[in-house]
Amino acid sequence: DPLAENYFVTASLDSCSASNIKDTWASLSSLIISKSADPVKNWKFYIENLTPKVRNDCAEQWEQAGLGEHASVASFAKFTLDLLAVAAAPELLAWTQKATAEEIDHAQLSFAVASYFRTGEENQLRPGHFPSHQLSIGNDKVSLVKRLTIEGLVNETVSAVELSIRRDASFCTNIPLLISVFEKLMVDETSHSLLAWSSVYWLAFQDE
Repeated sequence: DPLAENYFVTASLDSCSASNIKDTWASLSSLIISKSADPVKNWKFYIENLTPKVRNDCAEQWEQAGLGEHASVASFAKFTLDLLAVAAAPELLAWTQKATAEEIDHAQLSFAVASYFRTGEENQLRPGHFPSHQLSIGNDKVSLVKRLTIEGLVNETVSAVELSIRRDASFCTNIPLLISVFEKLMVDETSHSLLAWSSVYWLAFQDE
């Protein structure tokens, strides 16, 4: 995509230690935005031209998206257990763990964008406690394929296509921050869709 050549998005992970735990859900830390000297200043100029209602509506939409991404962390965590129960290939397990980490990034990005729409900067916006659940993990491959068909083959693929459209539309704003967020979401969701297709293929054609 020639329009995307001016923007590059990569994930960055700080070294893990207790001193690095910031407990911040509204964060753009997973983004590296190139070729933009001051993306936040650019963003503030952008939202100054929006009405309060539009800003509030956009913030609410991104907050809901953040909650959805937060719930997806649990979904992929359960999928890891489902794969373990059917003795899945290590590549699928590693891919699923990577997807789980990406959903954390997505939640942080969504809450950060919501906070930028509300206040023009990152704030303490965060999800509440995840509801209590009881899990049932079985080794029925047919049931797992049926669930993957809806949650993965359909939902993840549709999500990737929708994000591709939104990424392309975001170029009209000429806001590097917004473009970069949609770019990362699109790339990651495409990977999650491929994970679902690959998992179904493995479940269907592995040697018994």
